Amino acid sequence: MAEPDSRKEAMRKASSSIEQPQMTSSSGDRCFSCFPVAVLAIILNDNEQALMLSRVNQPDQWEVVSGALEAQETVLEGVLREIKEELGKEIQVRPLGVIHAQSFSFDSSITNMISIIFVVKYLAGEVQPGGDMANCSFKWISVSDILAGEIEIVVPQRQIWPFERALEASRLWNKTVDLQVEHPSTNDQV
Repeated sequence: MAEPDSRKEAMRKASSSIEQPQMTSSSGDRCFSCFPVAVLAIILNDNEQALMLSRVNQPDQWEVVSGALEAQETVLEGVLREIKEELGKEIQVRPLGVIHAQSFSFDSSITNMISIIFVVKYLAGEVQPGGDMANCSFKWISVSDILAGEIEIVVPQRQIWPFERALEASRLWNKTVDLQVEHPSTNDQV
């Protein structure tokens, strides 16, 4: 029998001692586990490039816009807020949809977290990193370079396949954009 990975074993022990918060419905007949939620945005431009950020203390390690969902926010409100915080108020985007959701272990204290990845179309505006990404480097990186493994991706969790899925969704949107109907009261641009 193979020995368990020491990190996984430590996480298992830590999670067994941490009680998952729960909420009960107002009628009292349903109980739900509470999970922290991370929202991520793969932002693509018309040249099939992803907008990537690199923290000052982690040069050449690239990540997408990401952050925690705040209380009373919808998932869409959370991802749009994170985009404004991390890229600046001038940025204009169009959310195309969720491309993946998963649960993962963030650290030894947060062993069950939900991550929701959006694909977002860049429309206009100057990128001015702020919030926890202030002073970071940013650049548009070809999705083909990301998929070829030429770029070190740290968020989403060293995974490159979501970029392929985001590119497919963006291409599908581009093919069907002529079929979209705009409602004067709908303001889905930010």
